[in-house]
Amino acid sequence: MRDSQLNGSERAVQPKFMLAAPLAAAVLLPLLIILTAAQLRSMPSRQPLPDRVADVRYQPLEVAGSAGAWTVSVDDPRFGGASALAVDGARLLVLTDSGVVASLPKPGRSARALLHDLPDGPGPPHERRWRDSEALLRDRSGSWWVAFENRHSLWRYDRSFARVEAKAAFGPGRNWVLNKGVEALVADDLGGLLLLPENGSELLRLSPHGLARTQLQGAQGEIADAARLPDGRVLVLVRQAGITGLVNHLGQLSRERGGGRVRLRWRVPVGPLTNMEGLAAERLPSGGTRLWLISDNDFSDLRRTVLLAVDLP
Repeated sequence: MRDSQLNGSERAVQPKFMLAAPLAAAVLLPLLIILTAAQLRSMPSRQPLPDRVADVRYQPLEVAGSAGAWTVSVDDPRFGGASALAVDGARLLVLTDSGVVASLPKPGRSARALLHDLPDGPGPPHERRWRDSEALLRDRSGSWWVAFENRHSLWRYDRSFARVEAKAAFGPGRNWVLNKGVEALVADDLGGLLLLPENGSELLRLSPHGLARTQLQGAQGEIADAARLPDGRVLVLVRQAGITGLVNHLGQLSRERGGGRVRLRWRVPVGPLTNMEGLAAERLPSGGTRLWLISDNDFSDLRRTVLLAVDLP
């Protein structure tokens, strides 16, 4: 049916769009198929696989303001899609969004990576979308908390990720989009857990009394991860999407009456296609603090995994 509400400019432009549409489809559709096929080939099977030791390669990068920057590659197709990061002594633990924990040597150390599939999680094990693991935190006992999206839930594994110790669903009352659930876990001062959903507007606290929800202000984007510094401050990794690509910020979380607020402090100087997803902190022997940040390549051969080290003054 002809649209009788078109103005003069629209009538002039519409035939050009009608001609351009099939040409654009002829060019873009094959490209989309190629990119999708490459993405699917790079996605690991969600059927749990045995532990494997693999070679790691760090390629140095120049990133302003960092104490070191590298692209990371591991000789195992399960490595990629980094979604959370933790410091484990002399090693880094990378949690992928397909339910794999990769233990990596820190750059400069001669050792290999160990890849381990989580022994259990929400949904059937062969469907990657139900094992969308996004947040990682070690508690005082040495066990590990992992937050999952899609089937929004929180699971606790023993210190070697060999068995499940506890699990809890967030309940049907959460109005989160399937792939926009909890992205960050940090311990609070009172022994509870702070959970930050990706939407950047909520702050949850889990305690023996249950799950309490308050507002979060100031993020100005999506939450990607968070980490507690040795001095007790909490830093938050925030991702903002714009017409030129992604902008990654570090902000400080402060608790306020009735909720919390994020104050953005530092723009992470990486490219517009680099999606920083993991954040961890450690105390240095000198007494300072080092931050580690890692990016998510979405299991794409066209994007890289970037690791940053940033020393706080």
